[in-house]
Amino acid sequence: RSSDLTIPLTTRRFHLFVQMLRHAKKKDILQLLEKASGEMVPFLIDAAVAAQSTASLSALSDFLDFSKKKQVSLHEKFLYAAAFSPHPSEELLNIVLDKLKGKVSEPKIMTTGIIVTGAVLGKMCQMQIGR
Repeated sequence: RSSDLTIPLTTRRFHLFVQMLRHAKKKDILQLLEKASGEMVPFLIDAAVAAQSTASLSALSDFLDFSKKKQVSLHEKFLYAAAFSPHPSEELLNIVLDKLKGKVSEPKIMTTGIIVTGAVLGKMCQMQIGR
């Protein structure tokens, strides 16, 4: 029965962390990403994309180097977080596009990135139609 409480508690903590990131400075978020343990980084990427602040997205852009093969799983995490963002911003779209314009170490990341770009654009169009 304790697992019944785990999901709401984890969701609440994630939401609180996203709120904190919305008010954090870029340098603090970047430092958090750089010093986090390996298993925490995907959580931080999800939270930074969800926060969608200029500081969080800029820190992610600086942290993620799509030319590094050792970061491929983090690139995928970022792209999927962008694709599943309920209200993607133009800033998020621009970061995805900028990353794809540069050197990309893995062809599958480029393919995923193109699909994600379509998903983000589709959601942005839906948001405009809904206004």
